[in-house]
Amino acid sequence: MKKALYLIFYNIIIVVVILLLLEFGVRIFSSNIVTQGTDQSILLENRYYSTPGLKPNSEGYVFGKEIHVNEFGFLRNACVSKKKRKKVLFFGDSVTMGVGVDEDSTFVARLQQHYCDSLEIDNVALIGYNINDYERIIKKMKEENTLSNYDQILFFFCLNDNYLQKAVKGAADQETVFSSLFTALKSSSYLYIGLKGLASDRSKIYYDFDRALYKDSILLHNLDSKISSIVEFVSSDKISFILLPYEYQLRENYSKNNLPQQEMQGMLKKKSIVNFDIAPSLVKSTHEANDLYLYADGIHFSSMGHCEVAKYVIENKVLHQ
Repeated sequence: MKKALYLIFYNIIIVVVILLLLEFGVRIFSSNIVTQGTDQSILLENRYYSTPGLKPNSEGYVFGKEIHVNEFGFLRNACVSKKKRKKVLFFGDSVTMGVGVDEDSTFVARLQQHYCDSLEIDNVALIGYNINDYERIIKKMKEENTLSNYDQILFFFCLNDNYLQKAVKGAADQETVFSSLFTALKSSSYLYIGLKGLASDRSKIYYDFDRALYKDSILLHNLDSKISSIVEFVSSDKISFILLPYEYQLRENYSKNNLPQQEMQGMLKKKSIVNFDIAPSLVKSTHEANDLYLYADGIHFSSMGHCEVAKYVIENKVLHQ
């Protein structure tokens, strides 16, 4: 009996050592892998009614990268200018937040640097936001009389922004033992992220799942009503939507994989809201589609992808100087 227990213990030690060595090796030789996870220290519960926001004057790590929040609860703006500038407000989820890349490499940071002397950009984006959160933020800012400060409002819309449920998980949300384990693996193990990417086509899985959201009449009705509600608080001529694609859409035939963008464009056109579909431009990029996104991700842009998004916004004069 003792010999059997010894063998079991010995084998467990061997497996643990092998896993640690593999983890160490992946961290050294796979610099493109980014872990997931969000520090709760940067979140302020119920900032916009039931929607959390960024905690003013806080800092923490999101997807392994350090972020800073200014005194107004927006992602830090490194560009300082004494000139009188127009104010622009950016809405978005984790893509616009720029998770997984350095703060100064996000498309928002690049745009702020480019328009440093003419525009002041406030970025309210937060991981997990969706159309329901955008509406609540607009309502709260209208209530606080801060919406009128902005000359233009841009919504960087990701396919998974069409949800009904609360997508941002706060500190009070409970996790099971298994979900806690997977959360720990996603936030700390490069090996886990790497193996998951090798084992399946994450980009296709994400796209197939989120594409179904645009065939659901209940979700489409909710999306339409939330956009209509937003327009009630902000004039449609101040609003623009930038539609952000998934890697799978760029990799495959986009014209056959753009149902979500078609639905959004039709909806926005009826409300006289200007919109931009960035996908055709990214398809023409000289870079491979997977190089524009984080490893085994398919949703969040890499530094190269952020560069391409900023380039599109500048060349298409999306921002009004």
